[in-house]
Amino acid sequence: MIVFKAPQQALIRTGLGATRAAFAENLALSSKDNMSGVDYIKRIIGKGGDRVIFDVEQKTLKVVYGKEGKPCEIDCETKAFEYTQNPTNPAFPNELELTEKGDVTHNVLISEYRRYSGLEFFPQEGMQTAEWLVPEGQYFVMGDHRDHSDDSRFWGFVPEKNIVGKATYIWMSLEKEANEWPTGFRFERFFTAIK
Repeated sequence: MIVFKAPQQALIRTGLGATRAAFAENLALSSKDNMSGVDYIKRIIGKGGDRVIFDVEQKTLKVVYGKEGKPCEIDCETKAFEYTQNPTNPAFPNELELTEKGDVTHNVLISEYRRYSGLEFFPQEGMQTAEWLVPEGQYFVMGDHRDHSDDSRFWGFVPEKNIVGKATYIWMSLEKEANEWPTGFRFERFFTAIK
């Protein structure tokens, strides 16, 4: 996970203001240039030389890992993030899917009403829509709630200079039902490691 200042254009595009937070290394980002001043947590999906491909129809993600910061041409290692069905979480009206990264499994909220036209994606010169080649010294980040996450798919890459730390533990977790105010604390999650 990464914590970083939210890009101003992401907040303007969604109109949601600076309160929205939400695949993989856990790091913290910050910058005064082109940032709103709000810290966010995201997962690093790709780094310099990696090619990230998001399948709009299937809502799946594939990363072709570069070598030594350069795009991989032959003998490339590819990782497809596979999503499998999981029962719904009673606290949220949406389905949950599981995705695996190594031996760590992540829950990802699925939204039926978010449709991608392709026009909203960050355009990179020389690349197809929803495909990106991560520049050296930069990162491609995504949020766990991918259907409602403003991330690198929409506002581009995060420069290395914006990383300010690594999120390693859950500090606090609230008990919450869908469309309701929090009703208590989930003490069992306090100070547990982020995977």
